Amino acid sequence: AADGFPFLLAPLAQVKGMSSRDLPNLSSTASPSSDDTNSPGLGRTVGNVADSVFSQAESFTKWVQSSANSVGSTVSSLSQSVGDSARRAGDEVEKRRVHVWSQVVSVQENSVKFLSSRMQEAADNVKMRKDRNKGIVSSIAVQER
Repeated sequence: AADGFPFLLAPLAQVKGMSSRDLPNLSSTASPSSDDTNSPGLGRTVGNVADSVFSQAESFTKWVQSSANSVGSTVSSLSQSVGDSARRAGDEVEKRRVHVWSQVVSVQENSVKFLSSRMQEAADNVKMRKDRNKGIVSSIAVQER
């Protein structure tokens, strides 16, 4: 007689050429022999499937962590790059502002110098005319005498 689950083994006993002694011993009290540890069993299959699932889950977890680290470093370097660009742009704007202001001051100074020189020339011209007019007036006065 077979140990274990006789109601499951009974239909096999009806198959020609099959006897209950050909079936594996499914008793819970039986210890596995050296032949049983080498043959694939339900426990080993479940263990292999569980190991495979855990291995895949571990690989997925490592991938998620590395992707998160990669995204984090990319965002960090991108924000640093944007900050550097903004700083350089601010420096360039400041340089141009200083340059434009120096040009405005230079134009004012040159305008004042130009007007001053023209004013001096005008004053010299007026003085020369007065002197000439005095000479004319004095020569007219001398002629009238």
